[in-house]
Amino acid sequence: MGKRGPSPKPDDLRAVEGTRPRGVGVSVPAPGGPPPECPAALSEGARQVWARLAPVCVEMGTLTSADGELFGILCQALADDAWARETLAREGRVVQSRTSGYLMPHPAIGIQRTAWATAMRLSQRFGLTPGDRAALRIPPAATPRDPLDEFLDNT
Repeated sequence: MGKRGPSPKPDDLRAVEGTRPRGVGVSVPAPGGPPPECPAALSEGARQVWARLAPVCVEMGTLTSADGELFGILCQALADDAWARETLAREGRVVQSRTSGYLMPHPAIGIQRTAWATAMRLSQRFGLTPGDRAALRIPPAATPRDPLDEFLDNT
């Protein structure tokens, strides 16, 4: 069953509107350790997606050592979508049936739809859309101190 109600608004938008930001800075359990490595079973296209998205998700704090396999499935779904788009661009969206001779949708359309559904569900888990980032409630990272402030504090 899906989430109920409208998607949560980002805290920045709620602050501009003047509404009370509920749950700002709520901490969530996060596994420690280094970020996960790309699973060996991924296709070449999925590895390229991993290389592009993993640093972004690690920086946001949504990709941890416990999430490697699930993130790999997301990357594979996005790679499957790219393959289906290339195939449909090359071969067209309609093919002729070998047995009956009738025109029918290309099988890559089904692969693409499945990839879209998988990618949409999993991208929400990793905060890859603004509304989803608002719902994740990851504690804000500590901001680094300005070296000039540190110097002035020590003098």
